[in-house]
Amino acid sequence: MARDIIIAKLEQTQPDLLVCCGMAEARSQLNVEAQAVVSNVVLATKLDLKQLTFGLNHTVISYDAGRFVCNSLYHAMLDYLKSCAPYQNGLFVHVPLLTAQNWEPIAADFRQLLERLLTLNH
Repeated sequence: MARDIIIAKLEQTQPDLLVCCGMAEARSQLNVEAQAVVSNVVLATKLDLKQLTFGLNHTVISYDAGRFVCNSLYHAMLDYLKSCAPYQNGLFVHVPLLTAQNWEPIAADFRQLLERLLTLNH
């Protein structure tokens, strides 16, 4: 199960920052997920997503991490960070289906997003 694998890796490596990604074929931009919801329990990232995404033309903030694996994984990650590693940050990014037309701008936004995450986290 993806959830168990991520938690085990978090416990083993204790990273300062965790970024998980999933594909969202129906979306046309990078989606940084603000929250995950399981059984009406809402958990949100501690990261300032407005600051993180400011000026990125192919990235939006999403409040819907889906209803299946991605949402469940993100919820488990946020729950673990909240209870066991409160000084660590986590983010889930949904990536659209990459095509010849969109991969360059999407990749450029993703690189900038990662650079900003590293800067914010240090």
